[in-house]
Amino acid sequence: NVDCIIFYVATWLWASEIWRTARHLPVPALIWCTPTPIGWATGGVLALHGALDEVGVKHRIVYGYPDEEETMRSILAFIRAAAVANRLKRTTLGLIGGYSMGAVTGSVDIAQVLSKFGVKIEHVDQYELIELAEAIPKEDVRKVYGELRERYERLPKLDEVMERSIRLYIALKKLVLDRKYNVVAVKCFPELGDHYATACLAQSLLPDEGIVTSCIGDVNTALSAYILYLLSGKPTFNPDVQQIRKWENVVKLASDGAAPISLAEDVKK
Repeated sequence: NVDCIIFYVATWLWASEIWRTARHLPVPALIWCTPTPIGWATGGVLALHGALDEVGVKHRIVYGYPDEEETMRSILAFIRAAAVANRLKRTTLGLIGGYSMGAVTGSVDIAQVLSKFGVKIEHVDQYELIELAEAIPKEDVRKVYGELRERYERLPKLDEVMERSIRLYIALKKLVLDRKYNVVAVKCFPELGDHYATACLAQSLLPDEGIVTSCIGDVNTALSAYILYLLSGKPTFNPDVQQIRKWENVVKLASDGAAPISLAEDVKK
């Protein structure tokens, strides 16, 4: 359960001995030294930094006192990033559906994602999601609708579209929990939307429950959203860029699927 190793250099050292250990570490390394003139610490940390560079050991160097804000910020940023990288190695991404709407940037090589990030991708057909949704008892749908009515004022009536949307929400949540997925990418359009219902409701509710999702089967967006969630501990929003107004220095973002309701200015409305 170790995310990284910090080598604190307090004096001159034999860099040739340290790198023999560092090059076999399965986790990232950081070397830290304070600007003290005692013990030739600066010379030691530079010797170690150079040695690790020479033998190709990736690492970060921090030079500063512990009571300096920049020093602690740099160290904590490294630790948090290392923790996320370690978490990714134990991550399973559920890909429901596949390549969608010509979005080339969302399509990935499963083997490459595994080798680069350590993330395992499991594919599930959209048909299975619909089968799960249709198996949801009617009373469960009504219960969820009642809960939503209490939380939100402007809720559509429980027609066929709303019922199917709630079914997809319950089914997607069940699928994630049963299969222990950490994050999911859903091909929600065009087939799912044209022949059943879109997953927009599900993907707006689930982020506030700690389940990270992305639309149109976009794996890269799903991974980006998941990394941001791990770093912040908060729901992430992956909108479409609807318009860039260069003359006003404004970028207009549009909600497209996975938009956490908690980010609304007035959640009730």
